[in-house]
Amino acid sequence: MRHHPRDNSIFTFSMESVATTVTQSGTDGSSIADLSTVALVAGQENYGLAIVLLGEAIWSFVKAPSVDHGLKTLLPAIIAAVVLVVVSGPMITSEDASSVFTGLGIATAVSVLMGVVYVARLAAPYSPSPKEIPALGLLVAFAGFSSFSQNLVVDGFVTLPSLPSLPSLPSIELPF
Repeated sequence: MRHHPRDNSIFTFSMESVATTVTQSGTDGSSIADLSTVALVAGQENYGLAIVLLGEAIWSFVKAPSVDHGLKTLLPAIIAAVVLVVVSGPMITSEDASSVFTGLGIATAVSVLMGVVYVARLAAPYSPSPKEIPALGLLVAFAGFSSFSQNLVVDGFVTLPSLPSLPSLPSIELPF
């Protein structure tokens, strides 16, 4: 783990590690994921999540159209989709390491917030539309969180702490 002297947090961000990850090649001559590939894949995931969130909201709203239900279903999804398409989307697809990092962070936060919205809709005592619809939305939000946070870790934007090595157990020789 790369530890910065002034950083006491358990997560660290280093542009130097991103730059080396982007330009290094593997021992067999293959190149490690470059930033253009990361931008392409994460950008597709980002825009796809926006479309699926809107689709879920429209599906849920059509099942029981009302102003109150629209505020609970359409409004959060529209706000999330706008943030994903207008704010984080261009950042993720920019191929600039610091912008990609910020865009992935925003997309991760949006997926967590939409997960909270879906949990609130599932916990409500009454829902005019079937609860299966926000349950599927919760699964999609979790998948979005998993994907974006994985991109942050795997592509070297965030370094997680590692456990110290465990002591080895003594070996016991059996007589038979």
